[in-house]
Amino acid sequence: TVNYQTKASSGNFSVAAKGAYRFTMPSLSGAHFYTSDDSPFFAAGTMDSSASGANQTYDWGYTLVTDAYLTGAFSVGWAPGTADLAGNGSPVWVTTVKPTTIYVDYDGDPATGALTDPQGRKYNVAYPLTAFESKQLYDPDKNQTGMRVYTLDGTLLTGVWGEDPSKAGAGLPYLDVGFNIPPFPQAVVVKSDFVNDTNGN
Repeated sequence: TVNYQTKASSGNFSVAAKGAYRFTMPSLSGAHFYTSDDSPFFAAGTMDSSASGANQTYDWGYTLVTDAYLTGAFSVGWAPGTADLAGNGSPVWVTTVKPTTIYVDYDGDPATGALTDPQGRKYNVAYPLTAFESKQLYDPDKNQTGMRVYTLDGTLLTGVWGEDPSKAGAGLPYLDVGFNIPPFPQAVVVKSDFVNDTNGN
């Protein structure tokens, strides 16, 4: 039994051993899939796919990230809006595990941007999100490459880059591709003071 939680509902479904189950996502929603007994399973996401084989204009996919690897930030690699940057049909899609505010730095440089976050870093725009809400992020220069997305309260998030069927046109220069964005590693550093150096080393 696999449990799920989306922005719209929660529930469960059964998957046979070595079997498969197709779960239709609510529009503009992320999801959490998990088993109560820690039974292992694998999940992949497909965009604009159909069971009948029709409507294949904008198809792309990605693997889901296990929650043990999620962090509060990610940086985007190659992610153009179109092949020639004439349009912007492939945004970054982001979702968080609980309500929070996400900060978006279009060029990933904390020294540039119109706004300043509470920790003194520059960014371009912030959005409040509800739990498992899916937000599409578009850089005004039509290229999401280098974008950094982060939270300040420790809320975990995840993201993918890929074509938006509601914005993209059919065929070139729009790109029928996508991928998951690896979570950004975050080091935890602890400072302590020496009170007594009993062995003099």
